[in-house]
Amino acid sequence: MDDVNSTLQATWAASGYTRMPNRLGLPPASVTTLASRRLSNTSTSILTYLKENNIARQQFGVDLQIAPMRELIGAGA
Repeated sequence: MDDVNSTLQATWAASGYTRMPNRLGLPPASVTTLASRRLSNTSTSILTYLKENNIARQQFGVDLQIAPMRELIGAGA
């Protein structure tokens, strides 16, 4: 969660605090992992939790789209 919010915060700051991001691109394997793993003792996926509890949604009501991007395959490796 901290990584997602830090990324959103940095992007928002880079816009001069004029635009809150509404899309986050991740490598396809990462999106698959987030969608398939569940929070402990719940039926909620980590992906759903991130979409519902990020700073864009909580502070501004912005629905964050977390999208797979093939261009990011191998990024951060």
